Amino acid sequence: MKFFRKNKERKTQGTLTDHISVYLNCRQRKVADWLNGKTAGVSRKSLIYGLVFFCLLFGSYLIYVLISAFNSNI
Repeated sequence: MKFFRKNKERKTQGTLTDHISVYLNCRQRKVADWLNGKTAGVSRKSLIYGLVFFCLLFGSYLIYVLISAFNSNI
């Protein structure tokens, strides 16, 4: 007597999600390769300065949004 039988419907769902994940991984790899090609000629120092500028810019904007949320008059 078999208590645990395999469900054949799960197999098709698993392959669909596998196809979706393979497609997304392929697209992600293509975008990553394209971005690496774009930044191939940029020096490491410039990339670090750009990252610091980006973090400061959006960090200060988020702090501004938080402060304005607490100071709003209802």
